[in-house]
Amino acid sequence: MAEHPLDAATPGSGGRVVVTGEPGGTATGTLSGEAGRRPRALAIEEPSGAGGQAAADTSERLRKIAGELGRRTRELEESRAKLRRQAGVLESILESMSDGVVVADEKGRFLHFNAAARRIMHLGPQEGGPDLWNSQYGLYLPDQETPFPTDQNPLVRAMRGEEVEEVEIFVRHREAPEGFWLSVNARPLRNKKGHLRGGIVVFRNVTERVKAQRALALRTQELARSNAQLEQFAYMASHDLQAPLRNIAGYAQLLRQRTAGRLDADAAGYLESLVEGAERMEVLIHDLLALARVGAGERRVEPVDCEAVLDRVLRDLVGPIHAAGGVITREELPVVNGDPTHLPQLFQNLLSNAIKFHGERPPRVHVSAERGRGEWIFSVQDNGIGIEAGGTDLIFGAFKRLHDRGAFPGTGIGLAICKKIVEGHGGRIWVESVPGRGSTFLFTLPPAAREM
Repeated sequence: MAEHPLDAATPGSGGRVVVTGEPGGTATGTLSGEAGRRPRALAIEEPSGAGGQAAADTSERLRKIAGELGRRTRELEESRAKLRRQAGVLESILESMSDGVVVADEKGRFLHFNAAARRIMHLGPQEGGPDLWNSQYGLYLPDQETPFPTDQNPLVRAMRGEEVEEVEIFVRHREAPEGFWLSVNARPLRNKKGHLRGGIVVFRNVTERVKAQRALALRTQELARSNAQLEQFAYMASHDLQAPLRNIAGYAQLLRQRTAGRLDADAAGYLESLVEGAERMEVLIHDLLALARVGAGERRVEPVDCEAVLDRVLRDLVGPIHAAGGVITREELPVVNGDPTHLPQLFQNLLSNAIKFHGERPPRVHVSAERGRGEWIFSVQDNGIGIEAGGTDLIFGAFKRLHDRGAFPGTGIGLAICKKIVEGHGGRIWVESVPGRGSTFLFTLPPAAREM
């Protein structure tokens, strides 16, 4: 096979190239460039001697080769310069990041790590592969005692081709005896053909976040325990108060009957106040027990037909509705996931309020529901006295009353019970109101499992 003209001589040694063209014609040229490397230029000498046109043609081909060589050399140099600039930008980005970045090949040898990685993990010369990372860098499971399993290390998993999200690792070593927490993400490192070539891991110090989360979890547990104890105490106290209170109310009523007409006006008034106070206290204790029962015991969750619940509540309220001249209208109500004991109480409290808090007009109440995103939104709308803007948030607190007891009887616990029931089902309750025109109480409940 003929030797390529550009490989015929070595630059730097006065090499010349002789190219043979058509029979009888030759051309010569001189190579230039650094010794030991492929030539960068080719100087063509004019053909001489016999050969004529054939030598001229060969000389022209050499000029084209030289031009192509020069063009490709310039492109190569430009590409190298561009790569150097890109590498510099990438290096600047990595070094300016607050997150640590480590790149390893398929055998676990570190190819690169940035300044943040050196600072966070005290990285230095690598002493070994993945099997030594635990002892070298002090990696532990969240229990802070068990060494982190090598096969579960995020970088090792990435080297196997896995993607890893938000793994928490506890780190404790000689330079950090108190230890700190890392949140780690990792991705496989692949070449352009998709072949696995190692892994890259990104991590940050999240010690303050973990401490805050753990403190919040502990506080939540303590608060839940305290609430449970308070609910149990309220239930027991209210239950234990009922018997002596019934005795007081019973004897006061008996005394009023037996002394009717024999007491002066002042004594009769005192006795009447005693009876009314005992009866009011009995109602208050009953409501306290209801409030305590909402949070006590294990909540039953099952499909509940709200149509049947409303039917039952309307039967129980037929007396108050008739006495107030009220009218209750309704739309079809859905089946929800809920507690069959608490949901009737929710509807009864809202409807009782709608009937009680009416003005001169007879109460008109409409009950409906519409499907929301992953929930049912219920509405209990009335034409009552309404609520001033400043009272819409207060009314859901226990013992919060917006009116004198003489105007509207009650203990101020009913809506607090409603709020506790709804939130116990993972829902929300709120009110929209126009004073003098009425109020609409809205609450959400989860749909039955078969509708989700």
